[in-house]
Amino acid sequence: MALLMLVAMALALAGCPEDSPSPSPTGNVGTDATFADAGGDATTADTESDATSDVGPETGTPDVQADTAPPAPAPALADPVTFAPFPEYGNVVIQPGGVWNRAGTALGVAFAGRPGTEGEVEIWFGTAAADGQTLAAPVSVSDVGGLQNEPSVCALAGGGYVVVWSRDTQGVGPDGENLEVRFRFVDDAGVPQGSGSTRVLTDRPGNHWLAEVACDDSGGFAVAGVRPDDTTSAFSVFTQRFDSAGQALGQPVDLLDDSDGGQVYPDVDWTADGTTVTAWEDTSNFNTPDEQTVIAMRAQFADGTLGPLVVPFTAPVPLSNAQIATHRASGASIVAGAREGTGVQVALWASPDATSVTPITLPSGGAAPRYAPLLQATPHADAAYLLYFAGTGDAVTPTLVRLSSVDGSVVEGPIELTTAKIPPYPPAMTYANGTLTVMWTESLGNSEFAVETATFGGAPQ
Repeated sequence: MALLMLVAMALALAGCPEDSPSPSPTGNVGTDATFADAGGDATTADTESDATSDVGPETGTPDVQADTAPPAPAPALADPVTFAPFPEYGNVVIQPGGVWNRAGTALGVAFAGRPGTEGEVEIWFGTAAADGQTLAAPVSVSDVGGLQNEPSVCALAGGGYVVVWSRDTQGVGPDGENLEVRFRFVDDAGVPQGSGSTRVLTDRPGNHWLAEVACDDSGGFAVAGVRPDDTTSAFSVFTQRFDSAGQALGQPVDLLDDSDGGQVYPDVDWTADGTTVTAWEDTSNFNTPDEQTVIAMRAQFADGTLGPLVVPFTAPVPLSNAQIATHRASGASIVAGAREGTGVQVALWASPDATSVTPITLPSGGAAPRYAPLLQATPHADAAYLLYFAGTGDAVTPTLVRLSSVDGSVVEGPIELTTAKIPPYPPAMTYANGTLTVMWTESLGNSEFAVETATFGGAPQ
């Protein structure tokens, strides 16, 4: 298959801004649907795992004790080091997911890229230093065929990484399914672990899709995704917790039963006490004159109980790009979404059991549309970072703002990182011990793409 067709297939599966269609939940290969149609048929799937559970990185027992050393100061938004990682790989690199490892010695980068066989797009993973030098050349972590896309990665407390992604099998399964979520461990040296990737299977058959991952401070991680609602044919957001060996902890949890019009594109984070917080796109009064799109969020506490359902943003026009980032020590979160026609909206959620939010006013961004918000928390109460895109076409500008996790005030910025032709792929952002790194995809023309990065604060210490 021609390279252009492969890239086009990957583009169709990538995260899109609010005016782009969402892939269909019906299980029919290659069909698209708008967000308002996300409540379509979510068909059934098999319920057997296709990978061994003994796939954890060989890093020993996680050190779960608190780090008593004071954190390095958050970096100023000035003088970034910029580079394109893995230049030896070639120019078909899209959809970055990146994170500094817990030791602060290597930047782990997952991306969708060059096909291993004709008709396939794979998930690759490599590591780089803060100056862009390749530490571990990219290797494929996706060991099964089809179109792999939208990787998400986090750093495990015991060392190494876990990479999670969505897969379109490009074929209909025995029960009509074609969408699934998979994960794989990678050690600090960039070596994939175990005999293969693991499929995230819940107690409900059907398509599983749109995965995000967040690692906790005790060695495990949580996956947020979507699966069929138990009472309708719509998608419903779920979270599933795993231990450091990839074993599921308890049952998956639906964050909102009886989805009205379909829940999609979740984002997940942790607090220090073992609470997960998740935000997602949703619909109320689906398929009626009063239909609204919303950003919703909810906490699952360490004992498994759910906190109040909170809706920080609602509008009669599309809302998208739900994001949440949590100051782990206090439990306060920044939440963001993009509203068609009016740009990025941001709010402060004071605690996981709070029932309302405080809106955050961003500096004026001029006439250019703002979209695709991304949030990154840090250990510092005065340093949560917001990235968004401004502009259209060949003149899109990644823009960065530093916010307070205490009161939502703007501490620094906005600053513009570059202006380029940037396709509608989600960006990535990661922080470790005084270093902030931002990643995005740039179009180079002729169906070629590259991941670009900007790092503030130098290498983690």
